[in-house]
Amino acid sequence: MNEVVPEAKEQRWKGFVCPGCRLIFRVPRDHAGGAVACPSCGMQLRLPVRTKPLEPQGSVVMTPDPSPDWELSGGEAHGHYEAPASSGKLLVLGGLLGAVLLGGMAVLIFGGDNEVVVNLPVPIAEEVPAVMPAPVIDPAPSEAEGFARTISRALEIETGEIGRVKRFLAARTPEEFAPLVSNPEVALPRIREFLAENPPSLVGVRSMKVTSVPGGRFSAALIMDDFSSKRMTLDDTPDGLRVDWEAWVGWSSMSWAKFKESKPSAPQLFRVTAAPVSYYNYEFKDETLWSAWMLSSPQGDEFLYGFVARNSPTEGKILSASKESGGVMILMLAFPPNATANNMCEITEMVAAGWVEQSAAATSEPKK
Repeated sequence: MNEVVPEAKEQRWKGFVCPGCRLIFRVPRDHAGGAVACPSCGMQLRLPVRTKPLEPQGSVVMTPDPSPDWELSGGEAHGHYEAPASSGKLLVLGGLLGAVLLGGMAVLIFGGDNEVVVNLPVPIAEEVPAVMPAPVIDPAPSEAEGFARTISRALEIETGEIGRVKRFLAARTPEEFAPLVSNPEVALPRIREFLAENPPSLVGVRSMKVTSVPGGRFSAALIMDDFSSKRMTLDDTPDGLRVDWEAWVGWSSMSWAKFKESKPSAPQLFRVTAAPVSYYNYEFKDETLWSAWMLSSPQGDEFLYGFVARNSPTEGKILSASKESGGVMILMLAFPPNATANNMCEITEMVAAGWVEQSAAATSEPKK
């Protein structure tokens, strides 16, 4: 009696890793035990055989005569075997035809009532490296937990810390700023000098949206009482939330007016917005040697022409920062000796893209 053994239901594809180039690829599951070439490096690979074989669709079942145990006696084994699967139609048809012919021969020789599956023998192929299933890599729990904590903390700051931000905006003296600013030992002397020339702003905040930024900090997008928008950098410390005061006010090591008046040759730190220009004059008239930039103050009421040596590492950093931060950056500026003009200076160094100094981050551990 002939019958067709149906194919078991399972997933159609299976993933593997090439041991040569580590490419992850997939092949149909019915290619188990066969050979493939890596799609990337071309290495010939043998796919591992399924641990629980399935009868291929269309296997022919014959009924031979009872016979001795050929496997134990050294003869040709009989029992349940599985033909190797093939994706080519001609190979499948040829295999089925051969199976029918061999099955007919088995019936003529043996006869009987026991059922066996007759399949073509598989040619022995050249030994090739085995291909193991691709491993499943889960994200490290510590990274996932850290990300979740950061998001949770940002929401806590947004909903529960706006009062601290309001106190910072209402501060009028260095003593009021002291418990609210990052690195107070560095910031307070700067605050005293700054307040002597610049009265504090009186604009309050209506709302804020907080996000995390690199370096373990948070950035707050503020909507002010006058409906203007500003951005504030926050440090989360064991002593509470602290504001990066220097980034908030756009602090520079000296006022723009004093810088122009004294024309110091020693580099000074300035927070600026930079844009490329084509203006060359006086000590910087050779445009093959210098790259020219228009430098604007944080308040937009002062400007300078800054020149950086062309094709220098500093120029490369400025070009990158102009794309990354929209021209907002921290620069070191100096005048050449005996400078002719008071509005043309040299850019000696780019400190940071944006107005946040990485070295000014709070040294204490973030709040858990």
